[in-house]
Amino acid sequence: MRINPDLVRKLMIYVEDTVSTDKLITSADIASYLPNFTEEEIYYHVRYLDDDFYFRKVDYFMGLGFMIYDLSPKGHQFAETMRSDTVWNKTIETSKKIGSATLDTIYKIGIDVVASLISRSLGA
Repeated sequence: MRINPDLVRKLMIYVEDTVSTDKLITSADIASYLPNFTEEEIYYHVRYLDDDFYFRKVDYFMGLGFMIYDLSPKGHQFAETMRSDTVWNKTIETSKKIGSATLDTIYKIGIDVVASLISRSLGA
């Protein structure tokens, strides 16, 4: 299965916006929030993000069940960088132009897009 950057972005922002000290996120919560993706797609992406340290802690259950406790600092940085539709759209456009869509590449492009927006807003 290939990584879907749009699913990653939606998933990360949802987790950041929803999780709290008294609210964990389950696979059922995410499946309900993202009905256009299969449980298998969601599980695969959660597992991938967990393996790459985007989450602080995830518990896995039989089948495709899981519980996310929180994002890691790396996960928060990705979610906040990609939250803006302007940044996201320019990031994906650039990623397609250069022909690379790894999460590391997307994140680096996103940082450059934000830096460019900052420079323009400061008149530099």
